[in-house]
Amino acid sequence: MAPKTELIGYLQEKCQLHPGFSWTCLSGGALLDVGIRSGAWGFSASEQTATIFDTGKARFDSTTIPTMAQSVVSVLQKPADSTNQYLSIRSFIVSQSEILAALEDITRTKWRVSYVDAENLRQEGWRLLAGGNPKQGIEGIIRGALFQGQRDISVPQDALANTRLGLPTTDLRGYLEIMVKS
Repeated sequence: MAPKTELIGYLQEKCQLHPGFSWTCLSGGALLDVGIRSGAWGFSASEQTATIFDTGKARFDSTTIPTMAQSVVSVLQKPADSTNQYLSIRSFIVSQSEILAALEDITRTKWRVSYVDAENLRQEGWRLLAGGNPKQGIEGIIRGALFQGQRDISVPQDALANTRLGLPTTDLRGYLEIMVKS
């Protein structure tokens, strides 16, 4: 969180020095489309397998690419509503267990599930990063942190800008069904 705070402070300073300068930051949590399609979240629709980190019950904010795109459009259409602000958005608060249940329901198949210790994955990520493998290292660090334990790291509802930006509500199961069938 410190780098974000530093960046926002830097942007605010630039606004004071240059009155014509403005900024908007959009934070949408983890991108569902990317996490599922890339396999980074542990799901393979083609093989109907799931790798669950810890218990699979850690809940986090997730946003679809269309929702993120619509938030950018909204900011550009009404810049005065978001000038010099850090805005949080999301499509869902979700866990791996919830995603797996939806995928099993959609495919009408019980998926093969394996379990991985999230902290071990995170530590391995740091080792890979230090050893010169940034792609796999960063993936391990992020997955280990995102899926660790049973905590809820979602943004409180009253801190979201979804309504202000006119973002639609998205149904997780319906969205996953479209992804699986495409």
